[in-house]
Amino acid sequence: MRWLWVVAASAVACGGSSSSGSGGTDGGSGSTGVADAGARTFALTLDVTGSGAVATQAQTCANHCVLQVAAGTVHLDAMAGSGWHFAAWSTACAAAACDVAVTSDLSLTATFAQDAAQPPAPIPSRKLSVTISGTGRVTSSPPGVDCPGACVASFDNGTSVLFTAAPGTGMKFDGWSGACGGMTCSVTVSSDAAVSATFEALPPVEHTLTVSTSGLGTVTSTPLGIQCPGICSAKFAEGMKLTLAAEAGSGMDFNGFSGACSGATCTVTLAADATVSAAFAAKPDPCKGLMPASIPLPKAVSVTLDPSTTGLACLAGTSDGLGNFALLSSSDVPSNSAEAAQLVGFYALTDFGAAQVNSLWTEGPQQLVLFGEPSGFAALQGNEPFSSSPTLWSFNHAGGFTSVIGLTNGGGDNRVSAAAGGDPAGCTVVVRNYPLSGAPNGFVVTWQRYDASGTPASLELQIGSGPNFMEAVSISPSGDALVVMNSMTGPGLVRLGIWVSRTGVTLSNWFTLSQQQVTLSALADGSQLLRRADGAPIGTVADGAVQVSAVPGWISARSGSAGPFIVRQGKAYAMFGTPQCPQMELLAPSGTSCGCVAVPEVSSLTTVGRDGSVIAPSGKGNGLVCHFQLYPRLLQ
Repeated sequence: MRWLWVVAASAVACGGSSSSGSGGTDGGSGSTGVADAGARTFALTLDVTGSGAVATQAQTCANHCVLQVAAGTVHLDAMAGSGWHFAAWSTACAAAACDVAVTSDLSLTATFAQDAAQPPAPIPSRKLSVTISGTGRVTSSPPGVDCPGACVASFDNGTSVLFTAAPGTGMKFDGWSGACGGMTCSVTVSSDAAVSATFEALPPVEHTLTVSTSGLGTVTSTPLGIQCPGICSAKFAEGMKLTLAAEAGSGMDFNGFSGACSGATCTVTLAADATVSAAFAAKPDPCKGLMPASIPLPKAVSVTLDPSTTGLACLAGTSDGLGNFALLSSSDVPSNSAEAAQLVGFYALTDFGAAQVNSLWTEGPQQLVLFGEPSGFAALQGNEPFSSSPTLWSFNHAGGFTSVIGLTNGGGDNRVSAAAGGDPAGCTVVVRNYPLSGAPNGFVVTWQRYDASGTPASLELQIGSGPNFMEAVSISPSGDALVVMNSMTGPGLVRLGIWVSRTGVTLSNWFTLSQQQVTLSALADGSQLLRRADGAPIGTVADGAVQVSAVPGWISARSGSAGPFIVRQGKAYAMFGTPQCPQMELLAPSGTSCGCVAVPEVSSLTTVGRDGSVIAPSGKGNGLVCHFQLYPRLLQ
């Protein structure tokens, strides 16, 4: 930069220029200024730091100058270059314009500083806003918009903003509107702008469910859509959870689903087309194979009692699992009207009938209770309140003794009662009540199993306490036993029951059954039928249940008949002397009548043995003779 001033007086040029004559120096070149003649002069040395210059009335110094000035006051001006400003003098003054008193040689330095850089003018920004129709997401690049959420953002003028649309589940992107159009959106920012993204629901993905049926029946779906036959194929949305229900037609059974489902129930979640089949079949005939093809001639047996007795009674009989029979008759003992003479005759089948192979003659007040074993027999004598000698007898298949067990308390106390029942799987269950020192109320109630030979097959387990009379025990096909005892308390002497498993585990607490004497007989479904002493049915108790239910209607309709006896290995019942069939009627387990069977001379005393043999006491002959008609394994 060059500085130029024009003055009237002679001067010395600085910064590399000079006027006529001699003067000071600039930048190291000597130059002598001429002051007024005769005036005293001094050397004024000026230095400049930074971009600027120092001006006097005579000249300007832009770097380094030595001026000869007259004594007195010299005016100096510090002038900054472009982009610079005066900072300070080395001495004398604070302002850029400085009057300096020169009384001797003097050196001054003017310092200039560069102006601070000014920030660039801000670039104006604009707002971009996004709205969404439907379900989806819009984002921007550069970042700023992430809508829903952040749907308005500011961007600098001139910025190119790219918007991206992402549809939500089950939606599709349908295009832009506003500042953009079509399927893509890029906005160069120049003013506030708005864009809108539209999302629409995709048409649902559907799959076809096809149902087929075999046999007579219907299949319906939930949600609705299938009602087959009729509508057997329908479309449903992908992921739809459908439940199919099958209903068998008249006389049919539903046998299950196959295909996308299996078994008795069907739930399908559609991820693809699917097929399901439902099979229906005619109900099996509940009576199929139950009716005997023919009735063979019976094996006739006559039992003669001791001629010294009177009052003959032809009682009952049973059979073991090998086709042998035990038949019971009784008569009065003239010498003791309180006792009865009882004869058990044991018979084996022959080609021409049945031959007696052994017999047992007893006297006492209690009637024997006979049980058929898989091989042999068992009998309980002494089921009377506090009998002094309840006894369990065991016999082999030919009627020979295998054991005689006195069911006393072992201490001579005659306050003992006992009841027994035959297990369908074999063995005899005996329950007893007897005095025991230290027991609650002085008595215990126990349970124990004995095998066919009379050998204990379990420990004797306590199932109750108190002075009670054991009245009955009956074993269900499952092996669970219902035990009944007379509590000897309350109005009518309350009968209590308890369930005990085949292993002796009590399955219930004692519960009230009745306020009258009851007998028990097992039903095929595991329940027990309760009868009064006169044989009238009064209720049923389901296996393990603790409440008495109503008598099934099919039993009530046959009240007064003998039975029902479980026959055909649990697949049927036999009843004798029913209103529907005066002789023998066979019924399915559901109570459906399968028909009548002509079995002569049946009565309320007719029984069925373990192997399905029918034993019919047919009446008295001349003298003390009982006749029995035996139908070996007729209902096996």
